[in-house]
Amino acid sequence: MPYNATNVSVAAGSKKLINDLSVTVTAGVFSVILGPNGAGKSTLLKVFSNDIKPQCGTVTLDGDPISGLDRNKLARRRAVLPQSSTVTFNFTAYDIVKMGRIPHNESDAASEVVIDEVMALTKTTAFAARQYNTLSGGERQRVQFARVLAQIWPDEEDNEGKYLLLDEPTSALDPLYQIEILNIAKWFAKERGFGVLAVLHDLNQAMSYADDVYLLKQGKLDRHGAPTDVLTEKSIFDLWGIHAELIMREKSKIPSIVPIMNTAHTAAI
Repeated sequence: MPYNATNVSVAAGSKKLINDLSVTVTAGVFSVILGPNGAGKSTLLKVFSNDIKPQCGTVTLDGDPISGLDRNKLARRRAVLPQSSTVTFNFTAYDIVKMGRIPHNESDAASEVVIDEVMALTKTTAFAARQYNTLSGGERQRVQFARVLAQIWPDEEDNEGKYLLLDEPTSALDPLYQIEILNIAKWFAKERGFGVLAVLHDLNQAMSYADDVYLLKQGKLDRHGAPTDVLTEKSIFDLWGIHAELIMREKSKIPSIVPIMNTAHTAAI
């Protein structure tokens, strides 16, 4: 069974941050949440991760409310990459990744095998011994991504579904590592059956990587479906106020979203 948020609402005072939203994270599917600033994207991800409890609605994993699940068991099945992570102590990058193995209650030797694999995969091995707070923003983002992978790293005896919740995972990265992180997340969805839910801002990345897209507007679901169905010239203008043209890429057969410059506006500047 999937990972479901059903009819969830969250308010801050009189303002509804999200309102009667239903979103499903499905094993083997890379889902993307898009929307303008303030649409409720990060709030929804925090509801899924159990960091925020909704005033209305339910969040369930395999039919069980996540609020009632054992914390270690939940941590072994779903991992969350937040927008930013503050570390006040002088941990090394290796130490940060090792934190992902805490819910597994295993030996150091067993942890080391997984840590070495995820750091190699994310190309963070070269700065494993460096103090985390001396790393660049992009390097820290990659270390945190390695940590969440270590947290739910699959083993042959574990048949339970795994889920990655990623809040703007590419925000601090240069183009090469943006592509690599999205490639890794997509590979885990397709080849290892992970359910992936990612908040993105880059519409072309969503068009290229998403299996399905949830478009949010003012805390409500505006559209949901395949990226080519919901990311249209009309929806892009309705949500972001951007005039855009969709141009089919010859090799990939995936449309590129190209903003149309407002020459009258730029002339006024």
